[in-house]
Amino acid sequence: MNAQPDPTRRTLNAVAALFYAGLVAAVGVFGGGGQVAALLGGSVALYAGCFMVYAGARANVDDWRLKRRGITVVAQFSHYTNKRRVYTYATATGQSHTYQTAGSGTDPIEVTYDPARPGDARAGVSLLNTLIMVFLLAIPAFVAVMGILLVAHVVAAL
Repeated sequence: MNAQPDPTRRTLNAVAALFYAGLVAAVGVFGGGGQVAALLGGSVALYAGCFMVYAGARANVDDWRLKRRGITVVAQFSHYTNKRRVYTYATATGQSHTYQTAGSGTDPIEVTYDPARPGDARAGVSLLNTLIMVFLLAIPAFVAVMGILLVAHVVAAL
């Protein structure tokens, strides 16, 4: 992994920050304090909504891939570590891996792992959970759309 940020990306980020600062200044001069507050609020809603959609979609895609090409095995309880339960499971090739989860209890659980990355496992991967997550992503998507509309309204009022 490269320790130094990409110069092109750094330049684009600087240009975007300057553009946004100029936009806030223009709205402040021509629109007043209420418009600046609306612009900042809309921007926060837009960024927060987009981030939540991105993070949720990424986790959802990982679950979908795991459900599609993963292998489900029974994991046996091993021990407790800092209020977490540790389970061990064996892959199809016989390798032993561990899976940690919160809660209590010592009953065996089913975990699904990707054969390409057998150390990355998840419990409770199901199509229903994936569909529920897709519907829940509508909430931050709505927040992001409201942010877009609020920012667009402020900019159009200039």
